[in-house]
Amino acid sequence: MRILMLSLGIGGSTDRAGRSDDGSARRHAAFQAAFQLGPAWHGGQGAIFLKTDKSVGDAYQHVLRVLDDRDLLLVIELPESADVSFSGLRFDEEGFDEIFPAATEIQHLNEWRG
Repeated sequence: MRILMLSLGIGGSTDRAGRSDDGSARRHAAFQAAFQLGPAWHGGQGAIFLKTDKSVGDAYQHVLRVLDDRDLLLVIELPESADVSFSGLRFDEEGFDEIFPAATEIQHLNEWRG
């Protein structure tokens, strides 16, 4: 199994006819494609972490097919021994815990008092 980080640079655009595209449909499609590869976590950000038995190239091609040349896709393989720390809300607890079971939680310095 591999742990991959997929970084997405998906922005909006407006064509010459004035039609705008905020990129949200492509971003959603990229998230769905990544989650098809194995346990994944995105935490509401532009990066997706996943654990998969696919090669880096196969994972890259699987997600790339739902994007176009306006979008940036960067795939990085992380070693299983990577030192992972986090603080703050993780949103999807199950995906995070399955990918990073040994992650260290660091107490956040600023506490929201809403």
